[in-house]
Amino acid sequence: MNPLREPGFLVSAVRRSLPGAGARRALQIAILALSSGAMACSPSAERAGDAQRGPESRATQSSASCTQSPIVGNSIGPLALGLTSDQVRDVCVARDTTFTLGEGMMERGLTMPLPGDGAVVALLVGDTVERIMVTGPGPRTDLDIGVGSTVAELREAYPEACVASGEGRIYAIAPGTGISFQTTSPVGPANPLIEMLPDTTTVSQVIIHGHLDGGCS
Repeated sequence: MNPLREPGFLVSAVRRSLPGAGARRALQIAILALSSGAMACSPSAERAGDAQRGPESRATQSSASCTQSPIVGNSIGPLALGLTSDQVRDVCVARDTTFTLGEGMMERGLTMPLPGDGAVVALLVGDTVERIMVTGPGPRTDLDIGVGSTVAELREAYPEACVASGEGRIYAIAPGTGISFQTTSPVGPANPLIEMLPDTTTVSQVIIHGHLDGGCS
């Protein structure tokens, strides 16, 4: 034990060095300094500091990454296919929602609003995330395709892309990525080739489904 760090040593040293009123004043200063140091270094003070910058701030940072991170593989930041609903809530600020995909069936999911319009929506099958949908400007793929991108940009980024119809819209499928893109083009009498879609047709939704093998024949 270092005697210089002991309160008794510091107080007695001050008493010896300064006489009279000066000694009493110095003693008061020494005691105040010791008390302040003990409070600053105490476990309770450390815990209070952790509480101030703890769960809420960490959750806010994590939640932001659920809606502002790029799309990488099957995930947007910590939000990924295969998570349970509780696991999603652990890393994102999400609320329950129900919606339809246009086929007359109600689906259940979790929604996370984007800073502007739209949301990131995790579709649940049972209690597991099976699909992640981006419905507004926000997360984009590693090739910089997202909601608002044109079909011309999509074709340039994914030359092997093809199209298919579903849920009343034309979808562009990027094979080998596990990602599809809903477009603003309505379904016609037959599926067009992607080359036939107008260049100015835009992406209205990005769907992360994880099926690497599907879509284009």
